Amino acid sequence: MYICQVIKLRLERYQQYLRRYWTPPILLPITIPDAVIECYNKLWYYQYRDCQLQGTDIYGCGWSDYQCRTFEFGLQEVSWRICGYETALIENKTIMTSNDTNGYDQDKTIELNQKERRCQNLRILKVLFGDSHAITQQADIQIFKGISTTLEDNNKGFIRILNDMNLSLQGITLTADRSIFIPAIYISDQNTTVKLEEFIIYDITFQPQIPYSTGPRGVVQIDFSVKDVQILNCQFENIIIDSLEGIELRIQNFTDTPPIIPPLILPLPHPEPDTSINITINSTSAKDIQSSGNISNHGGASIYGEIGDNGSLIIEDASFASCCYIENDGGCIYVILNKTFRFETKGTVIFTGCRTTKDTLEVVRDRSGALYIYLAEESTYNFIIGEDSQFTTNAADICGEYIFIYSRNINILNI
Repeated sequence: MYICQVIKLRLERYQQYLRRYWTPPILLPITIPDAVIECYNKLWYYQYRDCQLQGTDIYGCGWSDYQCRTFEFGLQEVSWRICGYETALIENKTIMTSNDTNGYDQDKTIELNQKERRCQNLRILKVLFGDSHAITQQADIQIFKGISTTLEDNNKGFIRILNDMNLSLQGITLTADRSIFIPAIYISDQNTTVKLEEFIIYDITFQPQIPYSTGPRGVVQIDFSVKDVQILNCQFENIIIDSLEGIELRIQNFTDTPPIIPPLILPLPHPEPDTSINITINSTSAKDIQSSGNISNHGGASIYGEIGDNGSLIIEDASFASCCYIENDGGCIYVILNKTFRFETKGTVIFTGCRTTKDTLEVVRDRSGALYIYLAEESTYNFIIGEDSQFTTNAADICGEYIFIYSRNINILNI
């Protein structure tokens, strides 16, 4: 009985391949689902390199040797070929891309939400990630602006994740052919969850064009009511923020705006974060991150975090090297602790060569080369710097080469 079932399944698989070659591609979807897709082809492939190898957005694409051109079309294919119509809601969708000439040039912004993409859980990954047959190199996705001057107009991020979407980006290296003016990844809205695993952001120049008091300013931006973000085995390297107050990873959770003109001596008062976000950063490194500040007094070239009551930011077994912020507090990491917000470093967390540099006109600020902790008025002081945390050759022009903890009494000291 078992042998008969195996033979039947093999025949169905072979029939699928034969049907693919016998049936010419069509531009419109059919209305009858492919009976064997559910069992054998839950993985869709996509490929697009400008002026090089490109997939094709027609019905029947998505095979390893016959890729779709865009992953938007690939996501439609999953619904078409499993259920027979493009609006079918499929709980899990997985699409894959490869490396080098078989990778992907992202030449437009993409919005990923549950309603439009017709799925609850979406994985975008390198070919066979997590399998013994996975490609050894990272998959390549390049933000490809080419000669376009309007690609970023009225958009918040090149990959925008929102509206209850559960997204995983795994085994991918993300770069850009030119400077970008909006976040590479923008995460927002309630109950959105994101996992970045073995994900590399490399060699990007970020020039946020929006005034510092409004709009996203992180290469990876996390905004308002996001439920959960995991950053596992990732790398952020050689990132230059060539504009005021840009950050590699910005967790922004304020709904009101800081005042434009600060006091001459006192630091800016911080609004209170409105909601809780849980961020986990594990086995991740940040290296050669450079940014510069302004009168808002916020620093943190690598991480800036605003997280509200019951939220958390946990950093475990991570390293930060040469993360530098000019003209502001907090060279590498700047976090605001409000109410019961929890901040913790666990395992071996290393800060090396991180610094904040004082502008010649500054009276205060430029404190803490590595880690700046701001205790809001209602903070319960819920933070732990693990005993295995290491601080080496960090620098700050005023004070706090390694750690600076701000409370209201600091104002009296005038430092």
